[in-house]
Amino acid sequence: LQAFFGKKVENNNEIPRVFHSAKGLFAIRKGKWKLIEGEVDPDVNSDTVKGSLYNLENDICETNDLWDSNPDIVNELLVNLKSIKGENIKK
Repeated sequence: LQAFFGKKVENNNEIPRVFHSAKGLFAIRKGKWKLIEGEVDPDVNSDTVKGSLYNLENDICETNDLWDSNPDIVNELLVNLKSIKGENIKK
């Protein structure tokens, strides 16, 4: 609400933001990280396909997928996303 009225919000970049595409994909951004859940290709089973992870501070065009090299960030963002979506989290 503060941001809506043009006021500064403390730790604004650390507040997770969730996005949903018309194709049913979810994405979450927290700080410099953006995670896209699943795969865009409708012929691919999204239950077995990894998503994408980008460092928007260094890669604003989302050309370098860092999913495999940052498992801790992937896990943190997936836990955040599932919590926001109200899904059970598997451990």
